[in-house]
Amino acid sequence: MKHFFALPLALLLMAAAPPPQALEQARNASNTLMGDLQKTLKATLSTQGPAAAVKVCHQAAPAIAKAVSAQQHLQVRRVSLKHRSPQGQPDAYEAKLLKQWQQSKIVPEEHAEVVMHQGKKVLRYLKPIRLQAACLQCHGPASQIQPEVKALLRKHYPQDQATGYQEGDLRGAVTVILPLKP
Repeated sequence: MKHFFALPLALLLMAAAPPPQALEQARNASNTLMGDLQKTLKATLSTQGPAAAVKVCHQAAPAIAKAVSAQQHLQVRRVSLKHRSPQGQPDAYEAKLLKQWQQSKIVPEEHAEVVMHQGKKVLRYLKPIRLQAACLQCHGPASQIQPEVKALLRKHYPQDQATGYQEGDLRGAVTVILPLKP
């Protein structure tokens, strides 16, 4: 009887394991998005200050995500439970994981699994985003955000929920949806 259940469970676990090449592609897309964005933000912060960084996030971040998505034939974006813009709102799958990570206080380095998404087999990959010290200039406690930055946030993100963080907090995740061949 024991062997009867072991085989189907082993097949189920094998079917959900991400193909190594797809996992590497998802990691690469995530790293490219965050690397390019951080590089641009750090340069802007050091030369022009946090107000200019708001403009970078508003304009450059979506453009970087779109370019990486097109180049790698996948969908990559940043999501958060406390999103800054509607484009950063997680779908049900992403929200479930983000809520689990927040509640358990145990945040993995990454999460990857093969699932059905919109009727197709895909790799879902999420890499947590932790808030760094420099991010507090726009995402920290409201009392510590410069008035000029607050004004730009209100202008570009009228429904902003992405403030009140502390360094090291879970900000959200980079999420990748990579279609897999049948």
